[in-house]
Amino acid sequence: MTIGFVFLLIFVVVVIWRQIFENKKKQKKLEKTCAGDLVLVTLITPFLATVAAFGLLSWMRYPIYSMQCVTPFLVLGIGVDDAFILIHRWKHRSDVADHSTRLTKVIVDVGPSITITSLTNIIAFGVGFFTPTPQMSLFCLATSLALFIDFVVTYTILAPVVYLCSDKNDYRAALPSKPSGKDFLGRYSHLLCSVNGRLICGVFLIIIYVVSGFGIYKMKSTFEPAKAFPSDSPLVGSLKSIRPIFNTYFPVNIFVNNPPNITDDEQ
Repeated sequence: MTIGFVFLLIFVVVVIWRQIFENKKKQKKLEKTCAGDLVLVTLITPFLATVAAFGLLSWMRYPIYSMQCVTPFLVLGIGVDDAFILIHRWKHRSDVADHSTRLTKVIVDVGPSITITSLTNIIAFGVGFFTPTPQMSLFCLATSLALFIDFVVTYTILAPVVYLCSDKNDYRAALPSKPSGKDFLGRYSHLLCSVNGRLICGVFLIIIYVVSGFGIYKMKSTFEPAKAFPSDSPLVGSLKSIRPIFNTYFPVNIFVNNPPNITDDEQ
């Protein structure tokens, strides 16, 4: 998890830095400072949402389990994705001179995408709240609540920071003509929008469903005791030595050929 967080941090810094200094030959000190602020706010807002969610749960006297430590990283992945969409669209709308109008257009453009993604995850984890296991139920509740708060702070904190960190002179007139679309992305987009592209996507989707269904049908429910302990725990090695015993004698199956009538006191 730590390695994944480090890679995510590096990826966020590189992507936002490129977005800020795209098509700029000279990097001013102010722009560098704003890039650092954007990176910081992009990473802080998901953690802020998680802390607020944990605070609300504690205020409502819900216990905090160790499983909920995964919640900040889940919210971070979704929050960073929303930040990328917002910042990229802000740079794309550089043809709007007035920044207030520009922010309005950006929110209109990215609003459906961010809303659908957030609502899908909020509802998915919200359904998990009704599971009978208390630890899993509270984990889903904390994640769902944190995702909702992250959705709110994306528009109330991140969007204003993007507005404030933008150069007032960052204005480029719209292109007089549309791109030719002869590059790789253009050809790929035309393929997806064509009839052949839709057929290919449909066939590929059916194959995925068939393979997934076959895998679920062949899946066997089991429990591996070694997975319940850390990989460096001494118990893992001891469990390996008694694994043959588990395979032979566990679980114990008892067959009763002539079951008695349990309602009869004499039997």
